[in-house]
Amino acid sequence: KKMIKDSPDFANVVSNITIQGLLFIVSSFSLLSIDKMCNLLGWNSNVNFYNYCPTYLTSSLSGFTAVFALSVILERFSSVAVIDYVVRAISLAGKYSLYILLFHFVAYKAVTGIQLMIYHQPGYRLASFPCFVTASGWWLVYTVTSLVISILVGVALKKFMSILPWRKA
Repeated sequence: KKMIKDSPDFANVVSNITIQGLLFIVSSFSLLSIDKMCNLLGWNSNVNFYNYCPTYLTSSLSGFTAVFALSVILERFSSVAVIDYVVRAISLAGKYSLYILLFHFVAYKAVTGIQLMIYHQPGYRLASFPCFVTASGWWLVYTVTSLVISILVGVALKKFMSILPWRKA
């Protein structure tokens, strides 16, 4: 009997995953290096602005390459149970991406409201843009809450739209 390791397909898969893994590592390192370089030179490392074209292009390409490489790795290992859940979660976020885009800000305000109660801040601080406090792990609360609330709103809206009388053919 031939071993799985001896098959040419296995060697191809391992080689492809190794290349994608290296691309992911190099791209991620590039993104971190650009951010560090900007901070050391006193530049604003917020690359969402077009102030520094080389920085913007390099970070955009690095980000794309990192996400692409990670997606190939996840696809190859999607038969593993834990990775299958990750793939399903990413797929769900993709399916409801428009709702996430539209409603994440509302979810941010919900988290900001909770923070105001915890930190005993006045109500006008709810207008903090875009977030009140993101240090100490609050960024994770903002992220998870905005995804969950946006997807739940999307599910509710789709359900509501499906029961409207003029939508039935």
